[in-house]
Amino acid sequence: MKRIILSVLLALPLVMATNPASSRTPAVRVVIDPGHGGQNMGALGAYGVYEKYVTLSIALRLGRLLETEPGITVFYTRKDDVFVGLSERAELANALDADLFVSIHCNASEHRDPNGIETFFLGMGGDDPEADEVARRENLETSLNASARDEDLVGILEDLRKNGDQTEAATLAEVVQRRLTRAVPEAADRDVRQARFTVLEKARMPAVVVELGFITHPKEGLDLLLAPYQERLAMALRDAISHHAVARFAAPQRSAMRY
Repeated sequence: MKRIILSVLLALPLVMATNPASSRTPAVRVVIDPGHGGQNMGALGAYGVYEKYVTLSIALRLGRLLETEPGITVFYTRKDDVFVGLSERAELANALDADLFVSIHCNASEHRDPNGIETFFLGMGGDDPEADEVARRENLETSLNASARDEDLVGILEDLRKNGDQTEAATLAEVVQRRLTRAVPEAADRDVRQARFTVLEKARMPAVVVELGFITHPKEGLDLLLAPYQERLAMALRDAISHHAVARFAAPQRSAMRY
């Protein structure tokens, strides 16, 4: 709880840094979640750099871009190399009554060949072994037993469907994937997929996990370390989020349903 409060306090100056929305138009609250951090190093890349540093760098670039967009308020789950638990990340977004949650990661493989970009939204798992493996790796800190998680997830998915957030998450994932693969056409398009990421299970708003490339790939792993490539990814994410936010708030009124 102390860490959540601290995260909120750290995020508050970012609210004041964003362009104020029209008094008649509610600001879209976007939570950017740089994967891993602190003792949770993430995957080790082909050039000796851990995932946690790459995700933070891209997340901060994305945040700076979004802060110039009118009608968008930006929060982060972390802005430094600190550990934040998976549940705490989602709980922060829930406490902020966020409209969108975007978790940024890099993929990894024991083999050198896999490469490309993929975007996930929440699903039960079991139908896509590759997607299940990505989620398993990102969920390593989770200790809750599997049967309890199964029961919880069924209820969570049903609630998300009733509220429309599951459909919106799928739409957001499609937009994110399309913008990213257009921005970096040299990266393989691994498509939109579903998997049971813990950080998505806890989020009570449209939420996606974006795997921006394989940090273990000889070329892609190097690209992910380079500022121009990171900026291209951040700009594509900015465009996707802005596009989705405009489309969502073209509706007469934002949904009041939150739980």
